Amino acid sequence: MATNTLNNHSEKLEKDVIGAILLEKNAIIDVLDFLQPDHFYTVKNQIIYRACSEIYTSGNDINYNSVASKIGFENIVYLTECTQKVASASQISKWAKMVIDFFIKREIAKNAGEQIEMLKKGDDVLDIIENSENQLLKLKNIGQESDGINLVDAFDASLIENQQDNKFLNTGFLDLDTVLKVSRNDLVIIAARPSFGKTALALNIANTMNENGLIGLFFSLEMKAIKLVNRIISAKGEIPHDWFQRKMDAEELKRTSLIHLENNIKIYDKSGIKTGYIRAKAKEMQLKRGHIDFIFIDYIQLITPTDKGMIREQQVSQISRELKNIAMDFDCPVFALSQLSRKSELKDILNPELSHLRESGAIEQDADTVIFLVNHNKAKVFENPADGTPLPNGYCELHGKKQRSGNTFEHPLIFKGEFQKFVEFNNHNANSDDDFFNSDFDEKTPF
Repeated sequence: MATNTLNNHSEKLEKDVIGAILLEKNAIIDVLDFLQPDHFYTVKNQIIYRACSEIYTSGNDINYNSVASKIGFENIVYLTECTQKVASASQISKWAKMVIDFFIKREIAKNAGEQIEMLKKGDDVLDIIENSENQLLKLKNIGQESDGINLVDAFDASLIENQQDNKFLNTGFLDLDTVLKVSRNDLVIIAARPSFGKTALALNIANTMNENGLIGLFFSLEMKAIKLVNRIISAKGEIPHDWFQRKMDAEELKRTSLIHLENNIKIYDKSGIKTGYIRAKAKEMQLKRGHIDFIFIDYIQLITPTDKGMIREQQVSQISRELKNIAMDFDCPVFALSQLSRKSELKDILNPELSHLRESGAIEQDADTVIFLVNHNKAKVFENPADGTPLPNGYCELHGKKQRSGNTFEHPLIFKGEFQKFVEFNNHNANSDDDFFNSDFDEKTPF
């Protein structure tokens, strides 16, 4: 019986790429941004290509001598062989992409083997599927050339963006929108101590976008979807949240049932997810709906790292970088909730700093915007520290400690805990409170 074997590399193609680089000193420019050393099958070719890349990026010419001086002059004969059958470097991009195709085939075979081993070990089927999806998604963009943009085109795009009425996100808080500048592809961190209301704030903002016709995802790693929806209904209709903790009477049930929710958010209430799962679900929505407008994650420290062998700081660094990549790749803001570290308990609780983010280094570096929610009532602070005047019930502040597109800020809000609802400080006594979250925004230009 015939056996099918995988044609997993081409020695000739790899040597042709090396030969073209040696033949014309600037040929490497055409492949440097997408061809990596590990795309080569032969270890010797990996070493040679890495040496050529290092020589070029250091500003020196690539030739037999410069390469041999890095890898050893005993390899000069092999370097000569690589150039013997290459007439010119004009086809180097085509050859490089073919080398990458072979690499992807090898990786697919390797990943298939991993799935079989997971099956043999009796791993959960959903974990096997997620692992497979993650690996395939990583392979999809391998070998893609970066698309640059020239200065004039970038200038034109800048002027067009400047004339858009809503180039920043509408949060539902009109006064807050004057100081908070969230753009598409931003990674936004909302941080607070436990029970300060960060999930309620995220749901308030997410449902505003939902009501405005935007579509998105909400990943809840700690709370079930039904409880999240209860909070959304409570905030929208000012339905007392404790009604959901018991059996409602007929009148209460009737009032609650009249609340209308738009259906543009999909909630995933699965614990222990990885960033690959978030990416896969975002891609799924993008394929089904044509685009995706926002992603919320509650919360970042509960995301399972891809590499559990790393130290915690490295794991969080990898997670925050992948969340930023998701925002960039799907051109939508990612809102990631975050806990504060224990250090925040030792300093002024009313003025948290970036260093108070748990495993803060990577998060504050990757984030475009970092907002701290300070709940004065929860902090047992009932008077204004500046002048001793009483603070209104539910007084909170948002501290914008980092903004790439705007200035830092401090902005007051009122938290109506009974309804799991935040309102603007200036509006909290106004008669229009009930309709605040039903305010109309331009659905066609939400950013």
